[in-house]
Amino acid sequence: MQFIAIDVETPNKNQDSICAIGALRFINGISDNTQFVELINPETQFDERNIGIHHIRPDQIQDKPCFKDIWPTLRDYIDDSILVAHNAKSTERSILNKCLLKIGQREIKNKFLCTQELSEVILLGAEKYGLSDLSNDG
Repeated sequence: MQFIAIDVETPNKNQDSICAIGALRFINGISDNTQFVELINPETQFDERNIGIHHIRPDQIQDKPCFKDIWPTLRDYIDDSILVAHNAKSTERSILNKCLLKIGQREIKNKFLCTQELSEVILLGAEKYGLSDLSNDG
């Protein structure tokens, strides 16, 4: 079984643009060490709150490609793989789809697996299900 763990970072609360994306492919539960990591010029303003979360500043992305330029490579990388993300439906899937619609592309058809939903089933009774709450650092 193949899946790709994916995470996107947004520059502001609108969640309709991406300033960074990271993806790592797994085959039978083991990383094959192929990854897709890009800083992206979101062509919009940054909110200080978002900068505080991901530490990506506007000056770091001003000369980076925009989403429409990286999409063909990302599309080929993810292909028809299952995508795994924390809070996948309301975050990664939603943001990717908004970005795709902005550049005139159809919504992503990949299946998504949400680690937050899985943790709520597997770890019944946990106080919180955020990534920091579930990690060894939390």
